[in-house]
Amino acid sequence: MKNSNLYPVWIIVVCMILFNPCSACHVYADGVTIITHGWNPSAIGPVWLQSMRNAVSDNHLGGETKYGIITVTKSGSSLAANCDPCNFDLSSGAGGEILIILDWSAVANHLTGGPSAQDVAKVIIDKIVIGQNGKPPLAELPIHLIGHSRGGGMICEIARLLGEKGILVDHLTPLDPHPLTAGDPQPLLTKIIDSPTAIYENVVFADVYLQNAEDPKGESVSGAYNRVWGAMNGGYYKNGSVYPNHRNIYLMYQGTADLKNPVSNGEASMDSQERSAWFTAEESGGDQTGFSFSRIKGTTVRKNDGLHANSLSGGNGVRQALLWSEAVWPNIADLQVRKDSSALGHGRQTIPIGTNLELRYMSLDYDSSSTVTLHADADRNPYNNNDLKLLGNPVQHSVTGKTFIENTVNWDTSGMTDGTEVCVYAKISDGSRTRYFYAPTLLVFSKYSLSNVIQILRVMAGLSPDISLISDINDDKVVGPEEAVYYLQKIAGLRN
Repeated sequence: MKNSNLYPVWIIVVCMILFNPCSACHVYADGVTIITHGWNPSAIGPVWLQSMRNAVSDNHLGGETKYGIITVTKSGSSLAANCDPCNFDLSSGAGGEILIILDWSAVANHLTGGPSAQDVAKVIIDKIVIGQNGKPPLAELPIHLIGHSRGGGMICEIARLLGEKGILVDHLTPLDPHPLTAGDPQPLLTKIIDSPTAIYENVVFADVYLQNAEDPKGESVSGAYNRVWGAMNGGYYKNGSVYPNHRNIYLMYQGTADLKNPVSNGEASMDSQERSAWFTAEESGGDQTGFSFSRIKGTTVRKNDGLHANSLSGGNGVRQALLWSEAVWPNIADLQVRKDSSALGHGRQTIPIGTNLELRYMSLDYDSSSTVTLHADADRNPYNNNDLKLLGNPVQHSVTGKTFIENTVNWDTSGMTDGTEVCVYAKISDGSRTRYFYAPTLLVFSKYSLSNVIQILRVMAGLSPDISLISDINDDKVVGPEEAVYYLQKIAGLRN
């Protein structure tokens, strides 16, 4: 064999192409995640909220701290919401993910005069729809709502109110949702009844995590993926807390965002024993459920039971009807980078320069026409003026009503540069309002294609070039990574 001095170079190239990690690499997200609590006898917000927020940032956002707090207070009979601090500066930084804590602990005890959850939801909406402190509206980005107990019902109501303004909610996650009913402990004079849980037409995906071992029990919600537990030993049981099963649900959910053993939320902890007892084999100790369905982690395919049952999404999650009369926002519901009609999925993907890619998006604008543009970006922040190029021409769409539409734009990548990393996003505007949505894939462009590398490896292994399926080692009718590994082994003397 000749040119043995080139072997190390080509082995490095092959390793870069074959073993370019996907899920292990952070693909910093763009969007807004809002986390809230339920009934609270204290006027101070529970510490698990900050712990869950920090777990998301530390494990999935590279420690970026674009944080905000929406606080709800009461003066006399009037409720007010204030977004302070809102210290996220989107004019810089590679990530566009904002993490918001919704703290309504000052009014969350209905036994001492607190309001219904739906009354709280009403004063929160403007903090999402209207820009605060000179920032763009949170509603411009995809929204994930997470709420526990009464907060689980409240986020359903927040989603409904957003829907009436025409805003799609990408992800809704009630944790052991328990809206107040007449059967719950109530004040002597006036009962406080919360709106029941429901998944509305504007929710793309909903997943509910609940236990039925003790009161307050969680509720299954029609149209969502419902994951149910019985008794959840460990966690809050270990420190003698009240309602341990009810509270273990949010501890469990944090454990799907933070896979350390143990993981603590400042109140209780879970370790390998809880992971073994609480999760199924399919859920892989919490790695393949819960937060893995989110845009941020995104490593598990969303369950059809919770996915919108429109004709394009392929889900079967039923939705409750909305009032659309005041719906004015345009929306991108989904964006995928595809190759040969197959979605490339989440994480890093090496793409040979010159590959033809398909950019498929779903959109909805109930009341007006809209314009969609597709962009190649150097990161996942649409506000920091870091775009690389416009992909194709602007696409004009007519009014959709409440029917989702889809479109595909083709992208010839011949002009890309070796080593360039690209995130793709869609921007939709109706002239007054704008929303953004990033595809989950981070594209890494390479001048080397796998098929070319395989032919070089065959020559290095002392074999003639072969572009037919004679090189198909495992008879899967595709010449791919298995074949490259086979020839690497031959070169190393591990195969005859």
